[in-house]
Amino acid sequence: MSNFQKVITAYAAYNGLNSTQKAVISKTNKDKLLKAYAEAQDVEVKYVEGLISKIGKVTLSSEEKITDAKTAYNSLSSAQKKKVTNYSVLTAAEKALQQLKKAAEPTPTTKPSGPSGKPGSKVNLVTPKPTATPGAANPSKTKSAGGSTKSATVGSGSKSSSKTGSSKSSAKKSTASTKKANSNKTDSKTSAAETKATETTASKKVVSEMKTFFDKKRKDPYPSKIDDYSEKQIKELGKTWKNYEKLSEGEKKAVQEEKTYQSFQKLLTALGEKYHFDQATGTNLDDNKDEALPWYVQMVVNPKIADESEVETIQKVLGKKSEVLSLNEIHFVDTLTGDDWKPKDILKVQLPMADLGDYKSCMIVHITDKGKVEFLKGKISDSYISFDAAEFSSYGIVGFMGDSDEILSGQEKKKPVWPWIAAGGAALILVVILGGVQIADSRRKKKDKGEK
Repeated sequence: MSNFQKVITAYAAYNGLNSTQKAVISKTNKDKLLKAYAEAQDVEVKYVEGLISKIGKVTLSSEEKITDAKTAYNSLSSAQKKKVTNYSVLTAAEKALQQLKKAAEPTPTTKPSGPSGKPGSKVNLVTPKPTATPGAANPSKTKSAGGSTKSATVGSGSKSSSKTGSSKSSAKKSTASTKKANSNKTDSKTSAAETKATETTASKKVVSEMKTFFDKKRKDPYPSKIDDYSEKQIKELGKTWKNYEKLSEGEKKAVQEEKTYQSFQKLLTALGEKYHFDQATGTNLDDNKDEALPWYVQMVVNPKIADESEVETIQKVLGKKSEVLSLNEIHFVDTLTGDDWKPKDILKVQLPMADLGDYKSCMIVHITDKGKVEFLKGKISDSYISFDAAEFSSYGIVGFMGDSDEILSGQEKKKPVWPWIAAGGAALILVVILGGVQIADSRRKKKDKGEK
C-alpha cells in the first residue's frame, strides 16, 4: 500500500472529529476510509510476520533480525498483535539467542594454589579486587545523551549509619564509620577528577563511525536532516551509540573530546524529537527530560474508537450528552533492543485540542489495559491540552455539558473518596469510584496505605 501513511493520517483526522463534523462526511467516503484503514492494519501485521519468518535458523549473528522483528511487533496495537500468527517463532528465537550467548561466554578458569600446588590440594578461588572506574560525567543532560547511559556512579560505596546507644563502643563505631564514609567520598571525588582520556583502537573506531554521518565526500553521504534518514541509516546511528556505550570511562572521555561527538549528540537529539512526536495524531511528548524519556525510546500511537461498553461507562458519569472526541492507544518501544518500554517517571503528554462543538467542557479520558475508565483535568494551552501520566494505554478527550469541578465535587458527596498524591507538589485530587469508573489525577498510581 503506497499511500499507507496518508491513510493513517486521514483516519486519525476523522477520529478527532466530533459527531456533528463526522455527519458531514458522506457514507461512501466514510466506508472507503474505514476499509482502507483496515487494510493498512493488515499490511502492518503481514510486515511483522515477514520479519519473523526471515529470522530462520538462529545463530549469534541473528540478533539484528530478531531485534528488527521485536521492534516491529511491539509497534503494533494490542488488537494487531493478536493477529500475528507466528509470534511464537519470535519468542523461541529470542530464547535460542540468549542460550547461544550464554554458551559463548568465556568460562572462568581457576588454578590450584595450595601449599604443594599438586592435584588434590586445596584450590583458593581468588576474586580480583575491583578496579576503581571513575564515572565520567554524563555526556549530556539533553536528549542526545541517551538516558540509558549506565556509567558507574562514583560514590563512597557505603552509607554511614549511627545508632544512638548508651555504650561508648557504639559511639566509637559510629564515629569510625562516619570518618570512613567521608574518607571514601573524598577518594571518589579525587578519582573522578583524575579520570583521564584513554585513546584506544576501540575509541578511535567509534570516533570514525561518528564522522561518517557528517562526511559529505562519501559516495553515499548521510542526509543533513534526521527526517530524511532511511530506516537503515537510523539503525546505523543506534549501532554507533551502542559501540560507544561499550567503551570504558576513559575511552568515552577520549571520544567526548572530539568535536564530532557534539555533532553526533545533536543528531541523536533530533532523532529523539522525531521519536517523541506522532505526526498522524499530533501527540507530543517532547517536553520531557531525557532521564524520563531517552532519545532512543519511540512513542507508538494508534488511533482507536471507544467500544460500546466504554462509551456507556463514560456516559454514566458525564451524562448522555457526552462524547469521546478523540482516543489513541499510546505505548513505547526501545529501538535499541526492540523491547516494550515502560516509563519509570511521570511524563507530560500533549494532545491536539479537539473541536468541542456544542459541548461546554472537556476532560481527559484514560482507558486502562484492564478496561477501567479514568477521568482527569487537562491544561489547555493554545491548540493543545496537556496532562501528566505514569501509566500508558489509551488516552483521549471527551466533551460534555457539565463542569469538571462540579462533577468531581458532586460525586464526592455520593461515594467514598480516596486521595491520590499529585506530582510536583500539586494539590490533591479526589478519586471517585463509581461502577468501576475512577475519576482521578493519573499523575500517581499509588493509593494511600490503609485504604479499603
